Amino acid sequence: MDQPPPNEEFRLSTREGLPSKKVHAIAQLKDGGMVFGTDLGLAIWKGDLVTTYLLGPMRTNDGRTWGHPANDIQDVLVGSDGALWLGTGKGVYRRRKNQWQLLLSQTTTPLRATTPTWYDTNDVMCLSEDSRGRIVAGSRNASVAVIDPGTNAVRQAFLTNDPNQWVTGIAEDGQKNLWVAVYGLGVIRFSGSTVRLFTDVEQWIPDLNIRSFVLTPDGTHYVGATRLGVRRPDGSSEVLSAPDVLPEKTVWRMTRRRDGTVWCRTSLGYAVYDGSRWRFAGGPGADGPYGDMFEGADGTFWVSSWRGVVRRPAVRLSSRNPRVQKIQDIKKRIETDYPNVKRSRALLLDHRKRVWARVLDTPMRYDGHTWEDLSSMTGGKDIYVLFEDSKQRVWMGSAGAGLIGFEQDKVIRYNHEENNSRSVIYDIAEDSHGRLYVATQGGLFSLHEGRWTNFLDRYLAEGERPKARGLPLFARLQILCVAVDSADRLWFASNSDLFLYDGKRVLNVSFEGPLKGTSVGWLTARPDGRVLVQGTALTPEGRKQKSFVCDGVSCKEVTDGE
Repeated sequence: MDQPPPNEEFRLSTREGLPSKKVHAIAQLKDGGMVFGTDLGLAIWKGDLVTTYLLGPMRTNDGRTWGHPANDIQDVLVGSDGALWLGTGKGVYRRRKNQWQLLLSQTTTPLRATTPTWYDTNDVMCLSEDSRGRIVAGSRNASVAVIDPGTNAVRQAFLTNDPNQWVTGIAEDGQKNLWVAVYGLGVIRFSGSTVRLFTDVEQWIPDLNIRSFVLTPDGTHYVGATRLGVRRPDGSSEVLSAPDVLPEKTVWRMTRRRDGTVWCRTSLGYAVYDGSRWRFAGGPGADGPYGDMFEGADGTFWVSSWRGVVRRPAVRLSSRNPRVQKIQDIKKRIETDYPNVKRSRALLLDHRKRVWARVLDTPMRYDGHTWEDLSSMTGGKDIYVLFEDSKQRVWMGSAGAGLIGFEQDKVIRYNHEENNSRSVIYDIAEDSHGRLYVATQGGLFSLHEGRWTNFLDRYLAEGERPKARGLPLFARLQILCVAVDSADRLWFASNSDLFLYDGKRVLNVSFEGPLKGTSVGWLTARPDGRVLVQGTALTPEGRKQKSFVCDGVSCKEVTDGE
């Protein structure tokens, strides 16, 4: 591989030697080499050579290569002494003088702690170095550990023992206070032996879904969640949303560049703030929401995603918000296609020829003449799925506002417990008896004649027992998609498994056979009685999109043309 000219855009992926396209983090060594942490190992790029490292054993299963937790690298850091630090699914690794060392956590004088679990220190999400040269590691369960590189001593400073909370940002202010942002909890300030938790009650924290955090040298806090919160040194604060300045309301990642600008990464591009005005980089879908941002020593800007990593010598900024253009493009496409709108999770044409659309993060309705904003019905929450049942009711499955139904002029709501996991809804299906099945973050629910129940809790309570191996506790299983075939068999999928309920028993369809190792992303009931299963599989070449058809007896892989 020839070394690319420094003034040209350059991309790296598996073709150039990365162990995986899914790049979580970027750093730069003292000698200029670029470090990329992926979900399948570490890569170091020096001009024309990519060197990969595996920090744990690899095992082969049916010809597929699987990763070890140590190779799932969530963050990388080059310390002031030149040592390379990795935050992995198995703990914190350090590379110094070409030697790798796994530093295990030792809980000493915790400020807040309960019984430690595996996630406390092993699943490390975030790394930072403080002014004393100590390494601060943040992981699952909101665990915060401080490592002394000289003695290798580790002090655990915080722990909640909740796997639904994890550290998303670490920074130090001018008074040597340590600030830690935690998804699901808030922002924590450590001042010596004092701990203070800031929550969404404060005016500068939009909500607890904190995905990114930046603290600038002048003391300004930026909190990226489903909106952007800003807290200034003079005490003033504000919360900004997509209609204000953001291309899309969720800020997935933030970084501060050497010129003082703060970069906010959304699914529709970048919002850049220089202290006085907002500008925008990229367009709709630019680089996607996931990954890292890093400024190299030569001023080039590196951006990673689930497709690899790209180096951009210069980034062109514009005063035009790509969100505005994207909304206009979506509306124009729907108006042009009306009424022949193809049904999807984001589009629905009901029996009255009205188009229900998820226009970015805004639910809208179009009758062929006028657009109607339905945000007031959903409380500003995202809509994941649109569905019309046999009674001609239109349903919206939301992320936080529950299940919302429209029956002529009547609005129906199912959100029994505010902010409960069951109110995060991914998919909806219906059987021949008019029973709805709702796939949620908290399990699989059914809705029939106004009764909302946990389907799998009921199934197990009736004395049925799974007849196949590998079935987890359903009540705690996140269900991402659901379908009902023409024989009224119920199909549903979690992150890693596909299940079938035939009216008598639940079977794990992907426990063995061609679906083994496939993460299911979408289910479609076909007119011929079979179900189309679409997902991704981990192969030696990386993640690959695959499709299967299943008939209740067997599953067969199909090509795009079948």
